[in-house]
Amino acid sequence: MKGIRVMRNIRIQHSLTAAMTLLIIMVIVISALAINASRNSLSDINQMAELSADQVNSANRMEVNLMEMRLRLSRFVDYSTEGNPEAATALEQTRESLERAEQRFAELTAYEITEAQRRYPYFTDVVERFNELVTTSLKNAVAAGNVAQLAEEERRLEAGAGAMTEATRAFARFAEQLAEEMQSEASTASQRIIWTVVAVLVLSLLLFVGLQVGLRRLIVSPLRRAVTICEHISQGDLTSTIHDEGNNEVGQLYRAMSAMQTKLTDMMVTLTHTSQMVANSAREIASGSEDLASRTEEQASALQETASSMEQMSSTVTHNNQTASSASELTMTASQRASHAREEVLQTTALMSEMEQHSKHVQDIIQVIEGIAFQTNILALNASVEAARAGEHGRGFAVVAGEVRKLATKTSESSGQIRGIIDDIATRIKEGAQQSAQSGEGIESTVAAVKQVNDLMKEIALAVNEQESGINQVSTAITQMDSATQQNVSLVEETSTSAASLQEEADRLAALIATFKLSTTATQPRQQAMAPAVASTSAPSSVPAARRAAATDDWETF
Repeated sequence: MKGIRVMRNIRIQHSLTAAMTLLIIMVIVISALAINASRNSLSDINQMAELSADQVNSANRMEVNLMEMRLRLSRFVDYSTEGNPEAATALEQTRESLERAEQRFAELTAYEITEAQRRYPYFTDVVERFNELVTTSLKNAVAAGNVAQLAEEERRLEAGAGAMTEATRAFARFAEQLAEEMQSEASTASQRIIWTVVAVLVLSLLLFVGLQVGLRRLIVSPLRRAVTICEHISQGDLTSTIHDEGNNEVGQLYRAMSAMQTKLTDMMVTLTHTSQMVANSAREIASGSEDLASRTEEQASALQETASSMEQMSSTVTHNNQTASSASELTMTASQRASHAREEVLQTTALMSEMEQHSKHVQDIIQVIEGIAFQTNILALNASVEAARAGEHGRGFAVVAGEVRKLATKTSESSGQIRGIIDDIATRIKEGAQQSAQSGEGIESTVAAVKQVNDLMKEIALAVNEQESGINQVSTAITQMDSATQQNVSLVEETSTSAASLQEEADRLAALIATFKLSTTATQPRQQAMAPAVASTSAPSSVPAARRAAATDDWETF
């Protein structure tokens, strides 16, 4: 973030110059690296050539050592055949020559030569010829000093020496030719790279100069002109001419600046006429606020009178509510007493019903007694008849039967009297039950009437409560309206103050707009377009006045 802030404080021209300079430095560094790499490549090729020469030397020395071994071996065979004591020395020299040849062969094969290299066939030919000459049998024979076997090995070496020499020379010739070609190609490539790097450096310098000039004309100079135009706009001058600079980013910037200047011009013209309209509206609001303040005060006094009248109505309704509550309590007491009397009548009616049931039960018992008396009389009669038939023996039984008949007759007569009394009692009980039922119905009618009166008194009390609640709500509403009216008075005063300050702000805005310099071609069409709008906004001012007058009449009527 700190690096970005630093970059924002650097001029674009300096940034572009630094960027191009860095590119040139990078090109120079890359060119230097390329030249160095070319030189290193040439050095590597020379080393490879020297390496190839070492391989050729190893091959040539190996061939010389083999020729030396072959000559010393021939000398050993001859000395051994002649019995010359120098034969042992010749054998030792042969062994030394063989060891040196093997050492040279090891040095030759130590170099890594792959199948992809062109000298690989020549190298393998030399290796194969050496392996054909220096065999295990030869090494064993030299080590053992076997004359007969060494004589055969001498003849084999003599036969293969020519092929070995030819293979070694072919390898040497190809290696020398390859080294010369590699050195020539490396030198040519190095020169080509150097000239290419020089050409790139020259082209880079020319491109740097061309880009510096082009960027200054295409970016830096237009941006400086844009800064000048922006400074004029910041000072309130909106008359600068902004030309089209093409379709690149700078051209887009110029088109955006032109659109911004046009929008600002339109905005300033609109603000000019708007400030005039705001000033006129502020004056109208101030006058309307004064008128509204006076009417609001009249409304406040009317609301106070209405509030006092509502208080009187509220006290009257409260008294009616208390009276209705007292009447409701009296009717409630009467209803309770009537209900108690109704319960007593119902109890008397139930008692009469029980007595009627008991009288019926007594009648049933008397009927049973009459039946028993009737049966007893019949039995006594039958006993008398049987006693008469018995004659003298049945007289005592006849006397008893006669007494029994008398008792049965008296019992029947007494039962009849009791039946008459019970019937009279049942009749009176029935009449009493009917009268109790009629009294209960009358008391029930009285209780129902008392309940209706009580319900009516409750409805009256509820209606009075609702009236009292409604009057309280109306009083509360009037109080709130009075409070709102008082607030409206303060709000109207604040509105008047705000209208005055709004007019001051409109004048200040007009003074601020006057600091901007606008072209005459931009202001004239705007003035013609805004004139009808001003007329249309000032016309409806008579309508609110009529509405205010109607509202005042309504309040006075209320």
